[in-house]
Amino acid sequence: MIAYQSIAGAADVARTADRVVLSLVHPRGRIDVPASAVRSIEPREEQEVLLDNGALWRIPSPNVELCFTPEIHHRIRRLSAEIVGEALEVVVGGKSIAEPIVQEPLSSLTCFCLSVCDFADAQALAEKMRAGWGRSDLRVVPTRCEP
Repeated sequence: MIAYQSIAGAADVARTADRVVLSLVHPRGRIDVPASAVRSIEPREEQEVLLDNGALWRIPSPNVELCFTPEIHHRIRRLSAEIVGEALEVVVGGKSIAEPIVQEPLSSLTCFCLSVCDFADAQALAEKMRAGWGRSDLRVVPTRCEP
C-alpha cells in the first residue's frame, strides 16, 4: 500500500513560477492568475486617466497597478464582459480583499488597478502579492506503509 505524506522542502522553480498571485472569482468563472502571467505589481499614490481629448488627468487614489500577459488580459476581459453589473471577488493569499461591481469590461489595456484606502495599504498589498502568498513549500511524496 502506498500512502502520501507532505514534507517541508523548497518548491521547485516551475511550481514557484506558477503560484497564484491573485484570483478573480464569480459564479460564472474563476481566473487564477499565476506569477508567470504577471508582468508587474506596483503600488501607486495616484491613478492616471486618459480623457477623451487626449489630456492625462491624475487623481489622488492609492492603488496597486497589475500588468498581465496578453493571455490573462483576454481571459479577464472575457469574464468581465459577461458579468457587467455584477460583483467580482478579488482574492489574494486566500482572503477576499474586495468585491467590486463590474461597471464595464475590465482591462481594456493589459494593466488594471486595485484601489485601496491609502498608499501604505497599496505598498502592503503589492508586497503580499510579490511575496507569493498562497504558495506552499510542501511537496507530496509517496511512502510505503506496512500493513
